[in-house]
Amino acid sequence: MLFIVVMWIIEIMSAVSLVAFAIGVLSKPKTSPATVHKAPIIHHKEEPVPEEPHHLPEFVEHIDAQEADEMLSDALAMEFVVVEHEGHRTIGLKGHINLGDIDKVFKAGQVVTLDKLKAKGLVNKKIKRIKVLADGVLNKPLMVKAHGFSIQAIKMIELTGGTVVKLK
Repeated sequence: MLFIVVMWIIEIMSAVSLVAFAIGVLSKPKTSPATVHKAPIIHHKEEPVPEEPHHLPEFVEHIDAQEADEMLSDALAMEFVVVEHEGHRTIGLKGHINLGDIDKVFKAGQVVTLDKLKAKGLVNKKIKRIKVLADGVLNKPLMVKAHGFSIQAIKMIELTGGTVVKLK
């Protein structure tokens, strides 16, 4: 009985997709060969326009998530993320940390890693993967290495002159 019901559902889904395909084909406007216009072919070499490099705005001394969102687009922020491969897949407990907590414990220019966060007692020693969130204020440039970042955290780190390193 279950087999019959499953087969009936599959047949209905197939019929629905066939009808949707037919509607899509039939609804396209038809053009006659007389109305088709082709653009002229031009055979000259054009110099490629060099793409202007993307730049971050001026670095700031301190920033919060709201200011970071206003100063930097998501797409531009993602262009400056460095990806680093750990060489193995990290499986285990996931944790998170706020930039405000990191700012209180680390000095300007330091590298923030999961091991250093554990050593300073900011995260549980059982954590294997860490995500950095944008709660709080960041007052200094840091290199932050983590398995994940909120987009606002990325912006905050970059706008203070730091570096975001996403671990894979």
